[in-house]
Formats: sequence, C-alpha cells, structure tokens
Amino acid sequence: MPETKLERINDRLYHETSGKSKIKWEKSPELLDITLTDVKVGLCLSINKPSKTSINKIVSSITAESNVNKKLEKLPVDKGDIEHIDGFGWRISASGKFTTSRIGLIRKDGTVDRFGGRYDAADISLIPIYDTDKDKGTGWLYHTDAEIANIEKRTKAYLTLELLISGKALEKLCNEILSKYLPELIVRIEVDVFLSEGDRTPSQPNIRDYYYIDEETTANRARLIEVCASRPIE
Repeated sequence: MPETKLERINDRLYHETSGKSKIKWEKSPELLDITLTDVKVGLCLSINKPSKTSINKIVSSITAESNVNKKLEKLPVDKGDIEHIDGFGWRISASGKFTTSRIGLIRKDGTVDRFGGRYDAADISLIPIYDTDKDKGTGWLYHTDAEIANIEKRTKAYLTLELLISGKALEKLCNEILSKYLPELIVRIEVDVFLSEGDRTPSQPNIRDYYYIDEETTANRARLIEVCASRPIE
C-alpha cells in the first residue's frame, strides 16, 4: 500500500495531499487506556544545581539544530533554572501496553505509513507533582528515535509516557503495590495526538484506534485521568 503524504500547516494541523481532496489531520486530546505490567516502585531524589552561565545537557537534533550529532554541549539556561531544585518522592515505572490503540509517526518529510511502524507499547513513569511544576498535572509523551536508543543500549526506537499524580495519591498507590494487593494497573490518559478527520468516527468493539505524533515534536502533552486496579478475591 502506498504511503500517505501530509502537508504541514501548523503545529496542530496537516493536510493530506495524497488524494484529490485535502483531508485534515488535526491534533487534539484523545483518551487511551493502558495496561501496566512489570511494575516497579522506587524512592527517587533529584538534584539540579546548574552553574550561573550554563548547564550540560544531552540534546537531540530535533531540539537543537546546531547539534546534529546528538553530543554533549553547553546551553544557556533561564534564570529560573539557576535556583537549585531538589525533589524527593515515590516513583512508579512500568511497561505499558495500549489496550485498543496504536500510535504511529508522521515523518519529517510528511509521510505516514498507515499499515506499519506503529507502537503498541510505551515505557511508563508515574511521578509526583511538585510545587515547582508550572503546569500542574501535565505530563508528556516522548518519542526516542533509533539513534538515541542505540546510545542508550536499546535495540530499537520507543515511546515514553511521563505522567504526573499528586504526591499523597502516589504514595498510597506505591504502598498498595508493595503490599502486593495490586498486581496489575490500568491507567486512562488524555494525550495530544493527530487523527485524520476520516477516522473521527466512533470505534466499533474490538477495533483498534490509530493515532499519530509528529516525529519532529519532542513531546506531546499527556494527562493522567484515571488509575484502576483489581485483585482476585480469595
């Protein structure tokens, strides 16, 4: 099957140019259900003490045009970054399987493979909301390409979901997991993704929903809506 070709209009809109009519591909919040497995709980301390002039960061080519080789470079920081920020709290990490959805990529040249190259899983992190968070409750969906994945000693490109939850709720959830009362978790999220207007129809049971993210966008907003868990009654 031929690839679909899209023309970029702005950050939240593409037009499909493969056919005679221009079908819109718009970015909007969509609900996804994810089953978490291999759940791990940890206590994490994060310390950020940049110098007053620069900070060392690993930057990919899609976030810094001058850094095409994805190497370590010094970047200027905002004044707000100069204050040292400490964070200490619970953290949940897991492998997440999309229940009825798949996520594909809109390539840099505007092509979309609608019949392959779609992700059915993501690495999941649940972290606490700190007072320093400017946009409380908003997490991110990231795509890491094969080149960066290789540097990280991983075999292929992957998706990562970083979701924020209140500290008290996260601590209680962690305690339940540690007590082995919650062997499996299901989360519902709202995430910014692209969808063709031709696909914006109610899904039938057992039919997968196919969404897309822009390969050139470093992150897509994601918000945790619900966490559900169950255990067998003995």
